[in-house]
Amino acid sequence: LWNLENKKANKPNYWYVWNGSDWIEDFDLKAQEELKSELAKAETYLSRTDWYYARKAETGEDVPADVVAKRIEAREFIRGEVNGN
Repeated sequence: LWNLENKKANKPNYWYVWNGSDWIEDFDLKAQEELKSELAKAETYLSRTDWYYARKAETGEDVPADVVAKRIEAREFIRGEVNGN
């Protein structure tokens, strides 16, 4: 499988596969890669906002409502994808 930058050299991006005579787009592989990317973004968001909850535990300062809402959305997305929903 090839990187997107190599496509200019007549080598397709990573969601193309060689069928023996030509490169063809593998839509399942493309969807899997896009899903992995979205899952990683959700996990990163959760990781980067964990400190709000440490601060709440230590100081009592509330977690901003938008952060709470986005964390709920991220967890639901992750849970849905992990459980196949």
